[in-house]
Amino acid sequence: ASNPEWAIRTYASEPIVFMQGTTERCRIDPTGHIVFSNTSTEIKTNSSDGSDNKRIILAAGGDNSQSRGAQMTLYGNEYSSHEGRLQLLAGNSGNTNGVVEIFSGGEERLHLEADGDLRIGKDASNYGWIRGFSGTTGDMIFDADKSTTGSSGSNLIFRTRGAERLKIHSSGMNSSVNLGFGQTPNSDYFIDILNND
Repeated sequence: ASNPEWAIRTYASEPIVFMQGTTERCRIDPTGHIVFSNTSTEIKTNSSDGSDNKRIILAAGGDNSQSRGAQMTLYGNEYSSHEGRLQLLAGNSGNTNGVVEIFSGGEERLHLEADGDLRIGKDASNYGWIRGFSGTTGDMIFDADKSTTGSSGSNLIFRTRGAERLKIHSSGMNSSVNLGFGQTPNSDYFIDILNND
């Protein structure tokens, strides 16, 4: 054939092993997974310092497009118009599942929703919430307790160098907004802004 297909084959139950001399470097296991043998593994381009003008794309779909799935793109420092950029792109799946999730300690800590809202919290059920731009009003919204299991008594607290400087009390959602000022806020620091028309 003018365009023959080249293939490396082995028995279905055996891996394909790549070696240098007698040292295994990586293998493709029987399930199709790539397994590296080194203690430290680097995946990189063959560019040189000062000419790192290439990029690496990991795409979950069949094409380099958010319409096909999630992606991660890493740019070299000399890649034109994208110098040193790191992109995490959730898939444009057409529903609310196209999100970015960051975990630590086995729990979700940061969650960027498909509409741009940001959840920050202890886990997926207890979190604060930020909306950078609300509808046609342009409001920026901070919500101290937008979780499903919260006590509805959460305060919004601002600190500097570990000391509390400003507290917006949860009771402000009812009849007034209570602002506590000072090193140790108490009733002497409250300013009541009543919800009178």
